[in-house]
Parts: sequence; C-alpha cells; structure tokens
Amino acid sequence: MTLVLRFVCVIIETKEREGLLNQRVFEQKVRERLFHSLMLYGENDYMMEYYLELYKKTLDASESMLSLYYEEYDFKRAKEYISQSSLFGGNNLLVVRSDKKIAPAELATLVELSFRGEGNYFLFLYTGEVRKASTMSKSFDEKRGAAHVRLFETNYRDAMNMLNERASQLGMQMEPYAMEHLYTLLNGKLSLAMNELEKLSIRKESIGRKEIDAMVYSAAPVSVDEVLLNLFEKRDITDTLEKLLELGENENSILRALQRFVQNLFLFHSYIRLHAEPDSREILGYRLPPQLERRIKSIVVRLKPATIGELYELVMDYELRMKSSRPVSTETLLYALFIKAEELLARAS
Repeated sequence: MTLVLRFVCVIIETKEREGLLNQRVFEQKVRERLFHSLMLYGENDYMMEYYLELYKKTLDASESMLSLYYEEYDFKRAKEYISQSSLFGGNNLLVVRSDKKIAPAELATLVELSFRGEGNYFLFLYTGEVRKASTMSKSFDEKRGAAHVRLFETNYRDAMNMLNERASQLGMQMEPYAMEHLYTLLNGKLSLAMNELEKLSIRKESIGRKEIDAMVYSAAPVSVDEVLLNLFEKRDITDTLEKLLELGENENSILRALQRFVQNLFLFHSYIRLHAEPDSREILGYRLPPQLERRIKSIVVRLKPATIGELYELVMDYELRMKSSRPVSTETLLYALFIKAEELLARAS
C-alpha cells in the first residue's frame, strides 16, 4: 500500500486549513488510520478505484458494505445504514458514487453519523465536474474524522513506478523499456496499462516490446475523442468502440465524454454564428490543436441547432437508463446509444 500511496498525485483540502496538504501528509494520516469519511474526486479514475478497494480490504467490508451508485442514491436509506450498529463487531462501509451534486446538508449528516460510530465509514466518489465539488467538499470536516481529496492524473515517472511495482507483485519479468513501451502504446492511460499487465502476466517468459505489440491493442488511435470525432464524421466506429471497451474503458466515462462533446458542439455552433470562425481558447478556455479545431468546425457547420438539441436529449435519456440498469446491461445500452446517434445524424444530413 505504501509504495502506491507514495507515488499517487493527490492533494487534500481541509475545511480547517485553507491551504493544501501534500501527499506525504496524506500518506502519514492514512498509515495512522483510515478517515471515517472521505470524498474523492478529480481526474484519476484508477486511483479512485484503488482507494475504494483499500477501504473494502482494510475494513473487510466487501460483503457488508452498502453501495449506492448514481440514481440509486437515497438519503434515507444511506442514513439508516450508517446509523446502525456494526454487526458482530464488524464495520459498516457506505459507498456513494455520483456525478451529480448532493445536498451539502445530507453529506454533513452522513459524515457526522460516520464519526459517531467507531465502525462506521463513508466513502463518497464524486465523478462529476471538479468545479462543482467545492461546496460539497466543505461537508467533510477534519474535526469529524473526514477529508476530501482531489486525485490528479498520475505523471509519467510515478506511473512507471506504480506499473513496475505491480509487475513485481505479479512475478513478471520485463525487458528494459518494455514498460515504457506499454504505457506509451496505451496513450498514457494508467488504468488500461494495469489491466494489460494482468493479461500479460499469464506468460511465464520475459515480456518485451515484441510480446506487447503482439498481445496489446494500441489505444492511441482509439481514444474516446477519436471515436466521437469519427461518429460525427459518419465513419464506422464499431471496431474502435469495441477495442476501447476491451481495453477496460468504463462505459460511464465514454457516456460522459459524449455528453461533454455534444455540449461543446453547441458552444462552437453559437460562437461560429457570431464570429464566423471558431476560437477554442475563447470557447473552452484553452487552445485546441489547429487540426482538431478544424475537424470540429467541419462537424458543426453541417449540424443544425435542433439536431444538437436532439442529440443532447438522446444522451440524457440513455444516461438515466444506464444509471438505472444493472452493470451487465451498461455495455449493451452504450452500443444502443451510439446506434441511435448514428441514425439521428444520418437523418439530419
């Protein structure tokens, strides 16, 4: 645990101290005890899942925990669970995962109840926009055994250390620069690289670039953004979408990416109507590569505002369906969403 924690790029923000605690302080606190309540948010999905597994394993709560994901969240149910005494001297672990804002007062109540019960723990995994996390994070008061942690994307050096540590745990023999090649091939996606390590570990012999090229799909040409661009450019995306899912890309992450993409198309469309030419810095707050900006402009000028609106409603409809369905159904629903989007774009041409 400590090696992974040493290299994770995290910053803890506390209500009592307006500054930011560095990762060494966080590691020290985690070594001393788990926080009774912890809010995780940010850009690093892999580390979010790591901490979830850490809590489950440390508390031995895999069977007794209550998980309320997205539309399943119900304050009354969460409150009743975290208020009860631990059975047989065990621990209660409440896990709430949401990309929508939850009332700070409800979060504060769950934090307070977790603090009162010695065996009660509350983990809030917020997967929405980082800028909306601020008001909710204030409910995680350090005086109540709580903290809120923003997880940043892992940098290259730290990712290499984490991957090499995992390879060592799996008993793998990696040839020089093989790990760097794997990470680059997967477009710097740590979660995907970890998944591929598990598959490669089946081989007993040494792993080099040749074995990686033979067994691992390259993620560079099948990034989520490229799939979305191809969708709106009316190219076949079946194979690339399938590869993304095989590589371990989360269905809900792809859904959120599509939602953001459609929103950005509307912003580009509105800006172009006023100024004739797009300026990504003015529209998004940062500069896109010129080639990407040109591709988005080419898409936008062919779309009517009504079509963009229909696409957004379609995505919102399937977002609700996916969050209300069982995990085994989300992949099927994602494929259905892309088929419907293809049909809508074909009709609009």
